[in-house]
Amino acid sequence: MKILIFGSYVTRDAFTFDKSNEFELDRYFVRTSLATAFNSEPIEDNYTMQLTSAFQKKIVNAELKKEFKELFLLGKYDYLVIDFIDDRYNLFKFKNGCKTLLSAELKNTDFLDKNQHNGEIISGFSEEWFEEWKKGCLEFIKLAKENNLLNKIILNKVYWTAFLNQNEQFYNIEQVNKANKFLDKQYDFIEKFIGENNTIIYSKSLLLANKKHIWGLSPFHYVDELYLSMLLQLKDSNFRKIIKNQSNSKKIEYMKPKNPKTKNELDYISSKLDDITELSHQQFLLMKKLQNQAATQNELSENLQNKLIVQEENIKNLSSQLENTKKELNKKQTELSQTNQKIKQAKEQVENTLSFKLGHTLIFSTKSFKNFFSLPKDLFDLALLAKERKNNRAKPLSKSFLSPVSYPKIDGPFKKKYGFKFISILDEISHTSFESEFKLFPLNKASFETQIKGSTSLGFFIESCWKGNFGAWEYAFTSPNLQHQNAQNLLKALDIAKSRNFPIIFWNKEDPMHYDKFLPISSKYDIIFTTDSNKVKDYQRDVPNAKVEPLLFAANIHICNPANRFRVEQENICFAGSYYGVGHDDRKKQMDELLPTIIKFKGAIYDRMSQVGSDRYSYPRKYRKFIRPAVPFREIVNVYRQFKIFLNVNTITDSPTMMSRRVYELLACGTPVISTPSLAIDEQFKGIVQVAKNAKEANKIAKNLLENEWEWRKISHLGYREVMLKHTYEHRAIQIARALGEKVKEEVPLASIVIASNRPHFIDRIVKNVTEQVYPNIEVIVIAQKYTEAQFNELEKKLKTGTKKFNAVHIIRNDSEDTLGTRLNQGIALSKGEYVAKFDDDDFYFPNYLQDALIPFKFGDYGIVGKKEIFIYLEKQNKTFVRYKGEYHKETNFLTGATLVFSRTALEKLSFGNLNRGEDSNILEQAKQNGIKMYVADPFNFVVYRSKNVSNHTWQVEDKFFTEKGSFVGEGLAEKITKL
Repeated sequence: MKILIFGSYVTRDAFTFDKSNEFELDRYFVRTSLATAFNSEPIEDNYTMQLTSAFQKKIVNAELKKEFKELFLLGKYDYLVIDFIDDRYNLFKFKNGCKTLLSAELKNTDFLDKNQHNGEIISGFSEEWFEEWKKGCLEFIKLAKENNLLNKIILNKVYWTAFLNQNEQFYNIEQVNKANKFLDKQYDFIEKFIGENNTIIYSKSLLLANKKHIWGLSPFHYVDELYLSMLLQLKDSNFRKIIKNQSNSKKIEYMKPKNPKTKNELDYISSKLDDITELSHQQFLLMKKLQNQAATQNELSENLQNKLIVQEENIKNLSSQLENTKKELNKKQTELSQTNQKIKQAKEQVENTLSFKLGHTLIFSTKSFKNFFSLPKDLFDLALLAKERKNNRAKPLSKSFLSPVSYPKIDGPFKKKYGFKFISILDEISHTSFESEFKLFPLNKASFETQIKGSTSLGFFIESCWKGNFGAWEYAFTSPNLQHQNAQNLLKALDIAKSRNFPIIFWNKEDPMHYDKFLPISSKYDIIFTTDSNKVKDYQRDVPNAKVEPLLFAANIHICNPANRFRVEQENICFAGSYYGVGHDDRKKQMDELLPTIIKFKGAIYDRMSQVGSDRYSYPRKYRKFIRPAVPFREIVNVYRQFKIFLNVNTITDSPTMMSRRVYELLACGTPVISTPSLAIDEQFKGIVQVAKNAKEANKIAKNLLENEWEWRKISHLGYREVMLKHTYEHRAIQIARALGEKVKEEVPLASIVIASNRPHFIDRIVKNVTEQVYPNIEVIVIAQKYTEAQFNELEKKLKTGTKKFNAVHIIRNDSEDTLGTRLNQGIALSKGEYVAKFDDDDFYFPNYLQDALIPFKFGDYGIVGKKEIFIYLEKQNKTFVRYKGEYHKETNFLTGATLVFSRTALEKLSFGNLNRGEDSNILEQAKQNGIKMYVADPFNFVVYRSKNVSNHTWQVEDKFFTEKGSFVGEGLAEKITKL
């Protein structure tokens, strides 16, 4: 018999007496209550790590995460045994309604310190506590009814005791009576709902404490006979019925005995205690007798049970055969559908062959004089087409990109912090993208009813898709009158979700073009997101009870980023998409205006319909030699990174929010985009996405970008930054969570700037460098050496009273002989940031430096980010040069020391060497040996300063070294290039 326990150790302890292994414990949940396991959302667990016991961590985590509900609904068990002994603890209720039991284990953490202002403590045994318990109990009973689980619930009706098995009082009777009075209220309430014989009851003679109990003396650590009685009653429902009929209907109550004053009174009490002991013994013998009778009855009914088993097996076999027949029929239907599709494709391919076209032309020429006279022209056109096809050799992807992309399943910081769960129906791209931000559980066609009823997810997240969940829910939204079986199942799933007040979120990413297509099912949704803000009013009119907001496309930055794009040869210009020769007139017009740029710069077209072979989707003849086959979704990001420029056309031009998802993805990869005009482009990426109305304008823009390297790199960087800071799926996840009432915010982790300075004449540069940083959450730590008192005070005043408000400012004097490396380690030891940036006191750090430096940590598991390609300002010449040109946006094992930014995790394994020179190289070597990944970002917003007096530098080399090994960038600091 498989048992699930919910309550306290009282119930669990009984199974230590199961010597014949008749019971199997599935799992037991203790230090929890119906008051908190139900009618409460999960609570983020930031506390169990402070506990030393693995078991304590497990039970507290289970209570915080509300794990019991899912196992209660979906677990494979015969009985759920519950008791309420642990309901003696106080309860903590957050302001948002979440609740948890303040168990002794949880109180050993800093839970109360952290949350004392976030909620209130509700005292145990209070009326308010009971009201919270009733709410949870009602939800528990409701779910049990809905899932036919009521008959599986067994109530272990135990009470506190103030007496030992030697009949001597050891505990305060008033406290015991208070606890038992509260238990009676709970028992009276829940027994209205559970089965008549589903209660385990004990006589007063068994409710005695055991001084020799394994866990010590307690009002709820009982004599062995009580636990044996529990096992017997659990095993046999008839026995429970007999015990109930024999039991006293009065409540268990302990009245404080009077002080005996006479021998007669003492004798009377003694005799009563003897009676109790005798009754206990008689009850135990009765249990044994009934157990033997039950065994006899079991033997008599064994033959009947065997017959029933045979019949059940026959029914099971027939059901299995029927199910297999259904599956085979579905399989044949699928195969037939696939065969019809292949026939259709084969027909289109045959019709697109030259031999078919030739035969069709010759036969068609005999149908009329007009056709006959046009035959020479038609044959000439076929000859040209044959020549083009022969010359058309599609250029493959770069060798570095031949393998399909295996997308990493990366949990973003938002997912790690909040862990929001959703049942989902999404397409492949959206599922892959949102999987980094949410825990997604695709709706299961076979078991969606149980899945929704038992889910502890935040909601049901659905998007407008043609083949949702990798094809499983095809036609669910779009079949005529929603008659397809998938559509009917989806409607049923939505009704189930509605019945349990499960929020349903819908994202129509096909607006405005397919608004009407997805509208019929929209009345079921609680929250509607649309990619076109112009449709908000339409939804408010057509679905008045729904909350409606625009939700834009975004980029999955774990997939779409510029990492390692320059390790392969870059091609010029590209367009990816379909050409519609028929229909979509506005799109066709825009493509005809823009695509000549492909010819001008010998670009490429990735034709999404290249395998269809239909004239309906065929590009005009002049583009055919530039066409390459369609690329699967999992390879398209490689194409994004292989080209310097991408063209984009906008089917929707008047929406402030709707544009192709590809625009966000391209910009995140650092690929500039030339697009036809649209309001959304102008609203979101003005000055970043280059707008062209026709091929002439597009040619001019493309020529400028391809011939002016710094202009290309500027546009590339601005687009990359804009998407990374405003248009990631983390930003969209935050919006979704807020729409559901969750109080979430975008994380802005603390960044610590550490400077070891022994040159007080650079005070103003230090102040300018750090106070102009646009990143909002900064801590500044300066280890000052060789500063006078006045200089020290000047630096401190300027940093603490300037226009920039820092999280903290620490100026530490260290005039010892400590090396530069040691002083940097001192600053790092004082820092509290999640990231630590090393600044030199003499170099130039422009406002966007730190913000840009932190971006790669968002999309990669890097321990250190810095620069290799660097701008160098030569004071003597008043000119700026660039060194290590082209060394950017790639993984590396070398970075410039003045640009190092560390994650806190990396610094747990690293420290600067005790050196005055080479301390940077030393720490990078440590990182390499520890397997810490390093990323070299772009060169912008940082310039190395080289004084005209070489002796001012630790690395004493002449300007000639930089001019010969570098390239000239511009006069002065060349800020039009270096500062973005």
